[in-house]
Amino acid sequence: MRGRAVTAAHEDRILDALKAAPKDGVSGAELAKTTGLWSDPLYVALARMEHDRRIRSEWLNDPCPGRRLYHLTGPLVATSSPGPF
Repeated sequence: MRGRAVTAAHEDRILDALKAAPKDGVSGAELAKTTGLWSDPLYVALARMEHDRRIRSEWLNDPCPGRRLYHLTGPLVATSSPGPF
């Protein structure tokens, strides 16, 4: 599938969207709108990032059954203070 490979730039767009997201998380559909990514690269990137523990997700059943919310984890959450680099 040429042209649909997940790149670091895709992951950077997702991280930027999650940094600006509300604390209660953001759905995949909302991330698709914010980042402009199609579902294939978006969900592949989200799965990879969750596997690497850079993000976490949770399933919600109310009000939309089957909705999954994504959140930043670890040091990426605290973005307001400058890092050592």
